[in-house]
Amino acid sequence: MAPAGDKASYLAAVAAGADAIYVGLKHFSARMQAKNFSISELAALASLAREQGTKTYVAMNTLVKPGDPESAGRLIDRLSPAP
Repeated sequence: MAPAGDKASYLAAVAAGADAIYVGLKHFSARMQAKNFSISELAALASLAREQGTKTYVAMNTLVKPGDPESAGRLIDRLSPAP
């Protein structure tokens, strides 16, 4: 498992044979000051990773503040794979 904070580190983890990569998004991440990923960028990278047998995990490692539960739920819905 490898962390990735940007596209270059994500691609390096895939190239190195990581079986899983964990990332943060621009919202709901304790490292919100880091570059992190947009959902569209992550979707393209995760698709490439799946072709190599690499899983992608999104860390939502921050407190959900009052008023944020609906936004957090929508984000989780967008991240969920289609059935």
